[in-house]
Amino acid sequence: MLTTRNIKCGIAGLVLSTFAATAVFGQLNHPQPADRNAAIAYSAVFYTALTKDLTSKVDAVEYKDVVLGQPLDKQPEAFRAAAEEVGSWTSGVNQLMRATRMARCDFELPYENGINVLMPHLSMFRKSARLLRFDARRVLIEGKADEAAERVAAIYRMAGHVKSDEILIGTLVSVAIAGLGNSESEVLIKSGKLSASGRESILQAAESLGAADPYGFKGALRGERRITVGWVRAKYKGPEAGKHFVDDVEKDWGMIPGSKPEFKVIAQMDERALNQSLDQLDGYHDLIESMWDLPDAPARLEVLGSRIEKGDFGACSTFMAPAISRACAASKKAAAELDQATKALKQYVPPVAPANRK
Repeated sequence: MLTTRNIKCGIAGLVLSTFAATAVFGQLNHPQPADRNAAIAYSAVFYTALTKDLTSKVDAVEYKDVVLGQPLDKQPEAFRAAAEEVGSWTSGVNQLMRATRMARCDFELPYENGINVLMPHLSMFRKSARLLRFDARRVLIEGKADEAAERVAAIYRMAGHVKSDEILIGTLVSVAIAGLGNSESEVLIKSGKLSASGRESILQAAESLGAADPYGFKGALRGERRITVGWVRAKYKGPEAGKHFVDDVEKDWGMIPGSKPEFKVIAQMDERALNQSLDQLDGYHDLIESMWDLPDAPARLEVLGSRIEKGDFGACSTFMAPAISRACAASKKAAAELDQATKALKQYVPPVAPANRK
């Protein structure tokens, strides 16, 4: 006989089995550690453990005063203070290193905000990279060269994650971070304590940035076009398109209305005129891409930039066209420095491990 009790038991069993099936399905579909989004792992450190006291002590260290071959108690006071703080925070360092090993890093920036998109994680990346650089030196002084190498490798991998945003400022931060890796790689080489496995760890991470465009400048240029030209085209429509654009920018950026002469011109544009001005800005971006890989690109781009001031690329370009000649020079310089660092690693002869005596 079917009773109320039997019905309730049946429903309870069905619910429990559904929960169990859902849990199993969720576990089966949960990404493996290497496939997870590194942005989440980074954020767990950035906004919970990377304290001002910790980073200020790391930033107070003058590396020119740090002497290899000397024990920790003989190092400068600032280094010892930072070492005590960072040494008690190894879990955070390990979390950062684990995050760098993840293949994907996406902070899901709201590109739909166009030129108003914010990137607060970049400053946290720089602080984290300086922390890893310090800890590499700390453990090297303690005689742990392989652990130092792991931290240097993590710095290079972090530089690779930073460039994934495809915005110019992000690529410049990527360059700065990799520069720390270059510096500490050189220190490890000079120490003579870098093992073969440590060298390979650093080399693999540095080469993962790529050779042709290690810091993603070309992708960043496309990103700059997307958050300027593409954003304005998509958002501002109708007979007062230019006025709405100017009103929004002046409000969002806290600018005094009418303080930029070109805004007076843009404010008079309807949608058609605004798009024509954006076509001219598009042409500027096309010229950048055509010149970027040329041997004399920085000089050519400097001349191109001077044309913006003359109004050759329309009113919108005077406000939204990125100054690119210095970025191009920085790109070439940074790529050359990375190449030099990887060559030095390849030329380095690791110490021979002592044979085991029976």
